[in-house]
Amino acid sequence: MSRNKKWLRDGGQTKFTPEIRKLANQLKGSSDYERVFNILRWTKSNLKLVESWRWRAKYLRKRTAYEIIKSGKSSGCGDNAAVFVALARMNNIPARMVECVDRDWLLGRCPKSISGHVFVDVCINECWRVVDPTIGNVSMSYNWPLGKEFIIYKKGIDSWDMNIKNYKDLEEKFGIFKKQISKSKR
Repeated sequence: MSRNKKWLRDGGQTKFTPEIRKLANQLKGSSDYERVFNILRWTKSNLKLVESWRWRAKYLRKRTAYEIIKSGKSSGCGDNAAVFVALARMNNIPARMVECVDRDWLLGRCPKSISGHVFVDVCINECWRVVDPTIGNVSMSYNWPLGKEFIIYKKGIDSWDMNIKNYKDLEEKFGIFKKQISKSKR
């Protein structure tokens, strides 16, 4: 279990605050799976996606898990994942954020705007599982149920640990990644 200790600590974006500790205690269960599903249910029920792109771009990857919880507003999958990760770790479940890029976007099959998703890996009974806090499921792959495929960009403590602190950072990192993938395909 010692190799998973890294994934139990907080990060800049997923700082353990007294409020997060209190909420995490309310989501306890009799098993790790029960705790994961309690956190998924809470996240899905209490974080509302703001539809306005202008608002989302303003707050995307800029807030801490506590600030997201306090507002009850989500700018998207990164916010949901940050909250989920903080609550999972407070419940002694190793968790890491997984930044993914849409495969179709990487291959130039979708519009110019970047496309990706953030998943969370959790370690339950010494086995890593994929969690999608945005849609509220646990699976074995980084894909959506209707066949959308994602390629892993990076795994980290939180978005800030991966040096993604706003939309501009996300755009830059994904753009570089896309160029690297294009070069390797030649």
